Amino acid sequence: MFDPFHLLLYEAFHKKKRDTTRDDVLQEIAQEAHLDVQRFMEDLRSAASRQWVGEDHREAVEKYQVFGVPTLVFEEQWPFFLKLGSLPDSAEENVSFFKEIKGLIVARPYLLEMKRT
Repeated sequence: MFDPFHLLLYEAFHKKKRDTTRDDVLQEIAQEAHLDVQRFMEDLRSAASRQWVGEDHREAVEKYQVFGVPTLVFEEQWPFFLKLGSLPDSAEENVSFFKEIKGLIVARPYLLEMKRT
């Protein structure tokens, strides 16, 4: 259930500019992803979940120097922050784009940053 929710959450934040820190927004996204909304909200508020997220965040910062989302990590050693103006229109384009980014980052470890101005 993670993948559908995760994609909808990214779209809500990055594409639709929704405030994903709000419970009502998260509940709507969880419902759209066909999650058990009550269970989702209970898990979201639990101390165990907060601890897990905190540990995951610490690892991302310490191990991969993550500073923003989305950061892609290839082969446990190639972190790459990616900022998109929009998402590709089709699933095929998404897959093709992902493969091209991965190939570029893995094959060229000297590449540190690219920016379109």
